[in-house]
Amino acid sequence: MKYDINQLADYILNKLQKLNLKHKVNSFPSGAYMIDIWKNNDFFVIQLESERMGISIIDDDTGFTTVPDAIFGEVSTFKKFFEAIVVK
Repeated sequence: MKYDINQLADYILNKLQKLNLKHKVNSFPSGAYMIDIWKNNDFFVIQLESERMGISIIDDDTGFTTVPDAIFGEVSTFKKFFEAIVVK
């Protein structure tokens, strides 16, 4: 599923700024984004690629991996998950 990756990135970044959450954005020549988010003692990583969106909750047990914990093909489903775990 194709979607407007820049529009979704702007949506995420606006939410993070409104919540005053520490975050770091990495963009890649492919057009993909990786957004690191710190909220209290939680650390999340969002991966936006041309065909899918992913989000991982990073803790001492999981460590880092290139495969997201949850992968989404629909923007609306991703936003609901993002709102439930990051924005809550």
